[in-house]
Parts: sequence; structure tokens; C-alpha cells
Amino acid sequence: MKALCLTVSFMVASAAWGDGSVVLLHQHVDSFDITVFAPSNRMTVGQTDLNVMVQNADHSNVSDAHVTLRFQRMDNGKIVEVVVPATHSKATNKLLYGATITLPDEGSWKFTVEVDAGGARVSMPAQLVVGPADTSVKEKWPLIVFVPVAIILFIINRRLKRRWKPTYPQARP
Repeated sequence: MKALCLTVSFMVASAAWGDGSVVLLHQHVDSFDITVFAPSNRMTVGQTDLNVMVQNADHSNVSDAHVTLRFQRMDNGKIVEVVVPATHSKATNKLLYGATITLPDEGSWKFTVEVDAGGARVSMPAQLVVGPADTSVKEKWPLIVFVPVAIILFIINRRLKRRWKPTYPQARP
């Protein structure tokens, strides 16, 4: 019984992942603490949701800020820039500022979070490496299907072995 309770506890605890975000960047800039959350710890080409939490020095949330996310990269002598405003309406957690950003290519990007709140304007620069786009499920389906098919074949094998009774010829006296 104790083992069952322990197993159920681990299953419930592993399912409690919160909102599923990881801290991508955190920095104290002037009188603000700025934290950037992403769905995973690495950025990839394509569409990504980013959330920004802006706090005062006393760790109270700043709810009336104007937050802008800016990505810049040099590509063949040209500057590629992606600028997106982050707002409360695009965030799932309304204490955060959310934005959906689409990055066109992989490589090293200069990332800047610009915050304008309470008469103060600060920016938090960082360097992010953007990796190649994730492969789609269409390309991974053989790997995903293999395990259930192997389990089903194993179950069929065991049932057939249980039903099959070998007949041996009678020994002659």
C-alpha cells in the first residue's frame, strides 16, 4: 500500500509542471528585475512565445510598462531586425507581458528587452543562439509508432503461445 501511495505521488508531482516555461534570461537593470520566459531553454527558427516579467527592486510586479522585444542579426551585410511589442493580452499569465515572435534564420542574434515604465526607460541586452527548426511530427512518426506496435506484437505473441499446445508423438513400448 505504501508503495502504491508513493508511486501515485510521483505521478501527480511529475504532471505538475506549472505553465511549462523555463527562464531564458534574468537580469537586474537599474531599478527593475527583468525575467524572460520561453517554452524551452533553446530558441529555434520559427514561431516562439516569449513572456517577460518586470518587477521593481522590491519584487512587486510592474503592471503599466511598455515592453518591446527586439532581435537583430547581421546577414550578408544586411541587418535583419524583428521587433515585437509584449502585452498583457498576449500572455497566458496576466502578470507577464507576452509576445509571439517569428525568427527567420538560425545563428547568433542580439536580443534586447526594452522596458518603459514609471518615467524610466531601460534595456536589457543579451546574445541568443537560435538553432534550426524542430522537425515535425510527420518526420518522427516511425519512432513514435514503433513502441506501441512492439507492445501490441508482444501481447499477441504471449497470447498465441498460451493457446498453442504442442502435440508430441506417443512413445512406442
